[in-house]
Amino acid sequence: EGFNHLLLDLSALNHLSGEQMGALTAIRSACEAKDLDVAMFGLSKQVRFVASMMADMELPPALEAVDTEAALAEVGES
Repeated sequence: EGFNHLLLDLSALNHLSGEQMGALTAIRSACEAKDLDVAMFGLSKQVRFVASMMADMELPPALEAVDTEAALAEVGES
């Protein structure tokens, strides 16, 4: 019971630093350890590009959604 998704709203980020990517990787690992799905939404074009180039870092998956309601719908929780 409870929650099964952690949705990370990155809409306030204009860029993605190495430290932020490290934090996102740690969040994904922690969620996987708890059998919790995690995804990012609200990514700017630049953040989406950097995240796609760093696929080997095992960042959380990026949703197409730009807001919380759309992110919930995209993961089937609306």
